Amino acid sequence: ATVFNPSVQASTASQPPMSKHWDVVKSLEMSHQANRELLETLRSEVRSFRQGVESLKQLAQAPSFVDLPPSSFSYPPTPANEAADVGQSEEVGGQSESWMQVYDVPPETGEKGSKNSDWGKDDKLKQSDDLDLSAVTPGQHDSEGCDAMELPYTHISSISRQDAPVQLTGITRHGSMEDIVMMEQNVKPVEELVCFLDLDKCSIYGQDGNDLAIACQWMQRPEQSLVELYRRLLNPQVKLLYEQLQMSVEKLPVVIYTMRPQLLRYRSACRTSHLALRWKTEWHHSMDQVVIPPDVTRPEQILSEYSGSTSLMDQEKTDLYMSWQRLLAIRQVVQEELGLEAPPSIVVTSTLKDVQATATKLGLRPEVSYLWDDNEVMKGQPHVLTVAPYTEMEAGSRAELLSFLDKELPAEELSEDVSDFMLGAKPEGRSLSEDGGRLSYRIRETAAVERFPIPELPVRYTTPS
Repeated sequence: ATVFNPSVQASTASQPPMSKHWDVVKSLEMSHQANRELLETLRSEVRSFRQGVESLKQLAQAPSFVDLPPSSFSYPPTPANEAADVGQSEEVGGQSESWMQVYDVPPETGEKGSKNSDWGKDDKLKQSDDLDLSAVTPGQHDSEGCDAMELPYTHISSISRQDAPVQLTGITRHGSMEDIVMMEQNVKPVEELVCFLDLDKCSIYGQDGNDLAIACQWMQRPEQSLVELYRRLLNPQVKLLYEQLQMSVEKLPVVIYTMRPQLLRYRSACRTSHLALRWKTEWHHSMDQVVIPPDVTRPEQILSEYSGSTSLMDQEKTDLYMSWQRLLAIRQVVQEELGLEAPPSIVVTSTLKDVQATATKLGLRPEVSYLWDDNEVMKGQPHVLTVAPYTEMEAGSRAELLSFLDKELPAEELSEDVSDFMLGAKPEGRSLSEDGGRLSYRIRETAAVERFPIPELPVRYTTPS
């Protein structure tokens, strides 16, 4: 028979239900486990961040990261950034604080992780969404029950910033890894390269524009129209070449080098013999070569420096004026399209070009001087890079040129003398055609213009299309 004991029954009834205590303990354990998983996620993110830092360190070629001043990093103290800072203090420079110390999390091993450790006893249990303490029944064992439930749990304490994060040279951080910008060092492997450019069929379409520029002058179009015409006649590979060289060359002077015998050994329509032209003495390298310096910008300046023994007739002066005007217009376009600070010098020759001797006369370094020219006769000569003749345009350039001509110099408005002159050119250099009495411009088209070659230098190439 069962003996009824009132004192035992009263003692048992006064205790809170054990199932409620067990629910609280399980909730704490689940919260502890969840926070441990969060810690592992933060550790993983910091490891990824450190790997990114090491990669950027190699790119920046910094001799030392730890000793650099902390001012290189400037970003708001967001939780993600603070987590990154904490992770960095784990191994950098032998710092005393670690992940476990900053986050108050017991390590996997050690005294603080043992069962007999008093770690965490001073921390007060906080009520959260994951833990409902209202379910605990008040009673005489409340205080002891709470002490028993104060198991180690994870929380983020105030983060110390006394351990400076890893610093990177040449890098600016604004907010996140995506905002890290590597500052490019302006160290170019080549100190200087002199770029000599031929004009006809190289830098300019056809032979001086295949008479298009002459027609523009004879039709008395404004000088700016002549400049804009040459802008559309400029070979696009010239600008691409200059941009490629700029990637690796610190100093890149440009010189226009063209063969125009008519400006030195003039064949006049008013005379039966050639006329040797002599310009300002300081401009002449020889009787067969002359340089127009950058400060000469007008054709009348050149004509005023004529010093030949034979006086020029008015018709000859007009012809020479127009020839020099075209050259100066080309130079203006080259300067503007390449973004040169000053107009390039123009070297005019009536004989075979000698790039190294000309560089010496100009006071430039011949060993770093190169000529881009379409003349097959000069192929294989020292410091000469042969290009494909620019006698055909890509579709876009051709359409732009034809649109400009239709607006500024319509074929049907050309005078009879001008149209007869243009139709009399050789077939390969003819830019005007006539069909049933109707005139139209004739510009050859190609799929792609060949790229200019690059000297054997440590130059960064763009990927050919």
